[in-house]
Amino acid sequence: MPTWNEISMKDGIYVGRNELPDALMMAVIDGELTDLDEIAKGLFDAWQGAEFPSRIWHKRDWLHLFHQVGYLDDDKRTTQPTTLPPVLYRASPARYRDNLSWTDDLKQAEWFNDRNNDYFSLKQKSKLWTIHPKASQVLARFGGGRGEGEWVVDVEKSDVSEYKTKQGTPCRLNIHRFPSTKQQA
Repeated sequence: MPTWNEISMKDGIYVGRNELPDALMMAVIDGELTDLDEIAKGLFDAWQGAEFPSRIWHKRDWLHLFHQVGYLDDDKRTTQPTTLPPVLYRASPARYRDNLSWTDDLKQAEWFNDRNNDYFSLKQKSKLWTIHPKASQVLARFGGGRGEGEWVVDVEKSDVSEYKTKQGTPCRLNIHRFPSTKQQA
């Protein structure tokens, strides 16, 4: 059986980062990749490498793989942590609030929120969301890839609340970390 490293290369060249999810899913579906430790390596690479992995394959497909390999700490299968962050954050339009990627770093979530609203042409504004994760929902902790303090969490829309500041109003920072694309008058 090939390793994930062999599968993620074609003719001695690594596939593009947004091709990693397809390479992983097809290798698993075709029975080419069956070793759970190798699938774990593929999950780490594909999830951390692709820009929007859950837009490449459906949430249910990712959930199936994460449940198949068990809890991940980066690319290693291990036992779930006994202590979880009390709150995790996510930046997204409301329709994506129950997706799998969350962070324990509020500043990182704010950065994503600003990027979503200032860089992408969204039909619906991005907002900050929170959850109070339960151990049964937590599938992975990815801290070593992009350094985003990412947690992969299986949540329902009903688990998610809009982030509120101490004054009780929805949070919307006006921090522009990306250059404005608007023409100056």
